[in-house]
Amino acid sequence: MRIDPNRAAEGLSIADQRIIEIAKAISQGATVLVMDEQTAALSDIEVERLFQVARNLRAQSAGILFISHRFDEVFALCDRITVMREVAPVGDTVLSVKGLGRAGLFADVTFAVDDPRFLAPGDMPARIRSYCAEHGLPVPGTLVELVRSNVESLAAAYAETLRVASELSGRSIRAVHIVGGGSQNDLLCQLTANRTGLTVLAGPVEATAIGNVLVQARAQGLVTGSLDSLRALVAQASAPRRYRPTA
Repeated sequence: MRIDPNRAAEGLSIADQRIIEIAKAISQGATVLVMDEQTAALSDIEVERLFQVARNLRAQSAGILFISHRFDEVFALCDRITVMREVAPVGDTVLSVKGLGRAGLFADVTFAVDDPRFLAPGDMPARIRSYCAEHGLPVPGTLVELVRSNVESLAAAYAETLRVASELSGRSIRAVHIVGGGSQNDLLCQLTANRTGLTVLAGPVEATAIGNVLVQARAQGLVTGSLDSLRALVAQASAPRRYRPTA
């Protein structure tokens, strides 16, 4: 991988800037790299370039702690997974990458995510298991099974909601657009595409903040145009990722 050493870093792509940061850390003797959401602003090609550097370092015995919401990237780079919530591990289990996002027994087990028992904070794994037992469904035992059935259930709920919305409005739905934090979950986006049979557009992640900025900018006369034109402006600045049905 070649980067012109005489070129100012500010003129490089975000991917190249991050590769330079990695090279700087290694040159200073670092043996463990922490990559925290490093791919958030990168294209698929740039992600693969960054991962190739990471794989080369791993082959040289460097340790890499990769933090991401994107399952496909976890599968592509990682050997083991620890699930975290509010900076603490969820249980003591370290998962093998194999099987977490793949089809299996629990790929078709779904529960009603809008059941009242799931509204209040609390022990969700216990509530999910209780729901499955009461409704004659296979009870997820491992964390892998819980994650898979949970994401499948969310995707199924989206599909049913879209069906009802289309039926009530008398309008056909051509695509699903997921914004906010959920758009970072590759597995959820792909399963939503599979269950709806529609293309899913994912992103931007900071949709609320972007919307607020645009409304204030229009009020100040910094931008003009209709709602559609403002949406087009956002799409130019942050192109959504596309997920097409595969099953």
